Amino acid sequence: MHWHRATKHLASFYDARSAWVADAGTYEVSIGASSRDFKSTCTFDLDDEIVVEEVLAELSPEVKLEELSP
Repeated sequence: MHWHRATKHLASFYDARSAWVADAGTYEVSIGASSRDFKSTCTFDLDDEIVVEEVLAELSPEVKLEELSP
């Protein structure tokens, strides 16, 4: 299977960094007719973290927010 992945679709937003970041790690992609009917599944590794986009922090909250972690 050949799949061209856009890194921006893997990214999460980190408030402290004011950036969208694709974390390094192993990702799994499943393709099918529904979530109960997978036709194919593949995994791929992202060896290094990728900063997809940095944004201005002008509208950052004034209180510290807890970030969710995997």
